[in-house]
Amino acid sequence: MCALRDLPRPGGLFQLMDIVGTGNYGQVFRAMHTKTKELVAVKIMDLIEEEEEDIKVEIDILKKFGTHKNLTTFYGVFLAEPDGNTLERHPQEKLWLVMELCDAGSVIDLAEKLKPKAIPENIIAYIIRETTEAIRFLHKNLIIHRDIKGQNVLMNAHGEVKLVDFGVSAMLKDKKDKRNSYIGTPYWMAPEVIACDDQRDSLYDQRCDVWALGIFAIELAECEPPLADHHPMRASFLIPRNPPPTLKEEKKWSEQYIDFVAKCLVKDFEKRPTTKKILDHTFLKSVNAKRQRAALADLIEKVQRGHKRKDEDELVSLPSPGPVVSESPASFGSNMDWGELSRPVSQLSSRAHTPTPPEPLDVNMQGLAGPIRRTSRVPVSNSRSSNGPTMLDSILTKEQRAQLPDATIAQRRPRKTDTGFAVPDAFALRGTDVVVPSSPERAMNPQIRKLHKRFNSEILCAAFWGANLLVGTKHELCLLDRSGPGRVFPLIGRRRFQQLAVLESLGVMVTICGKKNKLRTYNLNYFKSLILRQPTKKQTLYQDVNKHMHCTHFSLARHDRLRFLCVASGKSITIYLWAHKPYYKFMVFKEFAVPHEPVLVNLKVIHEEELKVVFASKIGFHAVDVNTGAVINMYVHPNPSKGSITPHSIMQLDHDEYMLLFDRRGVRIDYFGEKVAEVSFAWESSPSSAVLLHPDQVLGWGSKSIETRDIRTGELLGSMKHKQAVKLRFLCARANKLFFASVKQGGSTQIYFMTF
Repeated sequence: MCALRDLPRPGGLFQLMDIVGTGNYGQVFRAMHTKTKELVAVKIMDLIEEEEEDIKVEIDILKKFGTHKNLTTFYGVFLAEPDGNTLERHPQEKLWLVMELCDAGSVIDLAEKLKPKAIPENIIAYIIRETTEAIRFLHKNLIIHRDIKGQNVLMNAHGEVKLVDFGVSAMLKDKKDKRNSYIGTPYWMAPEVIACDDQRDSLYDQRCDVWALGIFAIELAECEPPLADHHPMRASFLIPRNPPPTLKEEKKWSEQYIDFVAKCLVKDFEKRPTTKKILDHTFLKSVNAKRQRAALADLIEKVQRGHKRKDEDELVSLPSPGPVVSESPASFGSNMDWGELSRPVSQLSSRAHTPTPPEPLDVNMQGLAGPIRRTSRVPVSNSRSSNGPTMLDSILTKEQRAQLPDATIAQRRPRKTDTGFAVPDAFALRGTDVVVPSSPERAMNPQIRKLHKRFNSEILCAAFWGANLLVGTKHELCLLDRSGPGRVFPLIGRRRFQQLAVLESLGVMVTICGKKNKLRTYNLNYFKSLILRQPTKKQTLYQDVNKHMHCTHFSLARHDRLRFLCVASGKSITIYLWAHKPYYKFMVFKEFAVPHEPVLVNLKVIHEEELKVVFASKIGFHAVDVNTGAVINMYVHPNPSKGSITPHSIMQLDHDEYMLLFDRRGVRIDYFGEKVAEVSFAWESSPSSAVLLHPDQVLGWGSKSIETRDIRTGELLGSMKHKQAVKLRFLCARANKLFFASVKQGGSTQIYFMTF
């Protein structure tokens, strides 16, 4: 074919309408031919020099074999000029692949809309047979698809089934040719393909598509592939080691269906049947194509009709923002009564920036984000330059951005380390449990300010979102705008929020909430739409993380581009790992059963690559060996059968030491779990929470006072009292700023913040 750079321009030949899907490396638009008014699908991709050969393979397959009834018809390819209106820093030429539009969506979309019911088995058999026909045609023409899955099997309104997306396909030289590329989407990848990741002498042939077909058959019945609740990286570890998966509820399905799945999922690919033999299986032989095509068309029409009736487009009405929030300064005194503070302060800076979008994955980590390919190719939606456009840029216009609270779209500023108070790199991973004063002098003389806005409900937690705060109370979640005039935006009502954390680069808020203490992630873009009073159509407010309930505490850790979430519940600890495109959610990475119910959990990355899990129970502190699951006692109450402890905090002092705070004591533990020292903290009242004031002090929140003590000796260095408080609670910290809550009689809460 001709060079991609010499392709014709689309000009005004097609009018793009709306996005109908996102492929592995680009977006798919519904478009209309301006002359014939015919609707088509246009896949738009960045044209990157290193990827041109791969793109040529995809175009060649579409051009040569798009005439098969179970493959999409290919109309042409164009090269569009860079868009002058784009927010990209360096606009690139875009490749347009124009093909047949399958307006009924994917078979998995259909299965999801039918929930809790399943697609009838006779229609499943028809879908699988049509898909197998397409795979057989490709195999006869020496092509391996390598990405067979539900999202890549589309339908039209006539009940026709089409296999799409040849972005990771390969063309063989002859029938005996084999490949050793580690490529595909993990849940559907055959064991022999996964083996190519670390065994360079491993090979596979076209029968890897047969394994994926068997997983696809399970997916049609259950709406998800086996191991779908596990992280892709974990799934690729388990697939070669576990026995072949089967249908979960075999009683619901025929013996022919069960046997078909078993025939496809033979782990030894040399013994696995080819597509030619699979087509002769009784499960597919019994299909009456004409009748089942009509049945599928009727089912599609019925589902689409019912789906339109659903009241999904109802706009969410946002309550009016609360009264203006202002802030008052205060001096730092040993016995100060904060209730007397009322002096005004100047308005905070309103300089607007934008949060960073999800970071692109490097070559070796693409398996966490969709189809794996051992090339430099990175999914379009994750690619950006370090100074390029951000996610918010692509969502909001300039006018809409002006409506947002300024600090909500504030970009992280680089941490200053030239103040004469050096910050070790290790502390960059600590999150919200460390306060780093701007100077040693400020550590002993912080500035305290009060927000005049008083909350009627007790505040349980808070987290930074930009420079603003997301505040969780016993009854609601709201945004506290700390810039400009300052307002409170109610976001979610009638729900208890016990703990929350914001991951701005992922666009989510992680929280434990509700009566059952469910673990959820909330969509920050949804919150932005509420604040702007925009429709929230096609946006999902939240996702339950693996239906995890009865959670007591969670901890977040980051290593390079990996985001870990460690959760304690019941007598178990689960580590989740964030999966990028196309999953965009936390998925199971490791699970451990523990002998004691965790109250607190702490997850850190130490020595640059090792995960360290430490948790507190009512009898002591324990560590979990992430590799073996073994539980190691770090400190246990001398007489656990008769007594218990009240843990306050698990602090990592450096890579090799922890400080475990409980009751009025603290224990320093080394890397191996050995006790280094025991420290007595003579708190005035047992603290509800504690935070490390870098490098060697600890702040403890009691019922009516905040005490500053030397973390190595327990010596009292300072005390701040609030006579009107019933309870004081640490909320969150970032660099040299710290927020805490003062709960008054009756449950109302006042927020204060300290600047060190």
